[in-house]
Amino acid sequence: MAPTPTLEMALACHQAGISVIPILPADSRGDKRPAVAWKQYQQQAATREQVETWFNEDSYGLAACCGGVSDGLVMVELEADGASKIADLTQAAADHGIEPLWKRFMSGWLEKSPSGGFHWYVKAPGNPSGNRKLARTQTKDGKIHTLAETRENGGYSVIAPTPGRFHHTGHAWTLLAGGPHTIPTLTGEELEQILDLFRLLDQHIEEPTLTGNTTPTRAHTPAGEDARPGTAIDQAMTWDDILTPHGW
Repeated sequence: MAPTPTLEMALACHQAGISVIPILPADSRGDKRPAVAWKQYQQQAATREQVETWFNEDSYGLAACCGGVSDGLVMVELEADGASKIADLTQAAADHGIEPLWKRFMSGWLEKSPSGGFHWYVKAPGNPSGNRKLARTQTKDGKIHTLAETRENGGYSVIAPTPGRFHHTGHAWTLLAGGPHTIPTLTGEELEQILDLFRLLDQHIEEPTLTGNTTPTRAHTPAGEDARPGTAIDQAMTWDDILTPHGW
């Protein structure tokens, strides 16, 4: 009997030194919940036999444990409403002289989340950091929304080909490029350079001031201006312009 696509990916991760765990289907309690007590798999990866037992059938979704247990696995997430800013990030990488690093990052391992966001995976051995928020934006009703963040030590990330029944949207996780066999390995400095690019998208929102009777204030960008990098090229670049140079 041929292995399921989920088992094939789980074994590919295991071979690449990435700790994996099973995920329960979405229900009234939420989605992306581990099917096992997963703390131990932050310290030591499951054996091949455990992986085969978990994913031999399509009962579970698949997640990768980030951090040291997986050779420094880091997932960088850009939410769906930030997708148009990939052109900005590409231009910023060129402006800052790290275009070759950006190309390595872009062409390594990329997936699309059920909600339409993008997940890039890299390895940064020795990276001590936990999950980080990189960029925020503010919705029209004044709520703060995370635009870009990471999963690092103490975090995990659901990966393709986990199907739609494991997410409340009903949509699956989709592999767009590469995989565990092409994941790039970055130095600590290179990782920070990549994360700094995503930080350029942050709107530098000032938290409300609640002392006395003063009115809460937030930092804002003057009308007609945008302090984020490369905004002017958004309309000039297409997805083909962005992705084709990276072999997609």
